[in-house]
Amino acid sequence: MLSKFKYIVLHPTPCTDGTTLASARIARFLSSLLHCSLVDGRRLAPVPALRDATLFIVNGPFAFCTFRDWLLDLVKIAARVIWVQNDYNIDIPTAVPNNARDFRLWTTCIFAKPKFACQYVPWNRLTYKPQPTKQWRIPGVVYYGAYRETRARAFIKYLGKEAPYPVHLSTTTRGRPAFQHVCSNATTFYQPFSNVIAALQEFQMSLYIESDTSKNKVPCESPANRFYEAVSAGVAIAFDVDSLGNLQIDKVPVDDRWVVTSSRDVSVLLSHSAELATAQSILRADYYSDLVRAVHAAIAGLG
Repeated sequence: MLSKFKYIVLHPTPCTDGTTLASARIARFLSSLLHCSLVDGRRLAPVPALRDATLFIVNGPFAFCTFRDWLLDLVKIAARVIWVQNDYNIDIPTAVPNNARDFRLWTTCIFAKPKFACQYVPWNRLTYKPQPTKQWRIPGVVYYGAYRETRARAFIKYLGKEAPYPVHLSTTTRGRPAFQHVCSNATTFYQPFSNVIAALQEFQMSLYIESDTSKNKVPCESPANRFYEAVSAGVAIAFDVDSLGNLQIDKVPVDDRWVVTSSRDVSVLLSHSAELATAQSILRADYYSDLVRAVHAAIAGLG
């Protein structure tokens, strides 16, 4: 049985070894860093034993949570509840802040008018896993992930029918038709990469784009996981000009010569991709230690 704890980390679904789910990896990291228990449905405790703890709830797939009633009982008696947010698309269940004595948000997002007390924490840095660089074997530009309307303009601009270079897209079978409507018939499609970093190393160049901020729920957020994955792989990166705002939040040193505004710009970068990848080695940094320091600073701020 769990005894009384100062900190508890909670994730709505099991956090198994080797998980690729970002929220589950964050939960495991936070539990290890704070030397506290991780509750993920596989092991629960009598609620009174957890009274007056600081409860960290990591945003995850709450639709699949099997212990929501237990969670809410714990929220009611916790000294404070901290919602760990790395995805603004996951809504905070209203019952959580409504029943918490002290509710706070530790988030990768920066809100113009936050509803709750917020602390910026660059959780996505946990994705950084640098690998030895290798020679690419597949020419052209690779993009991976779901089709989002908030990125449609960039998809058309860089991956569209007029792209003068080979385009490679990794997405689900279900998500493929939306891309096919935009891309040329020559586009090569792949199933979702099982190991993103290893897969990226096979391609000549990666494209870094972000959603149109005018259509986003938040004005800006920290660099996305795909930034840290590309840097981990050592693949050459073309940065869409509209992605720079979020990169500047973390003072990422993106050279103006790496920034693109059209498919023609991408073609220019492709012509010297090897030199580009070498120059971008400056982007490799100790992001993990930076994240650890950010969490410790946030803990100190709790008082």
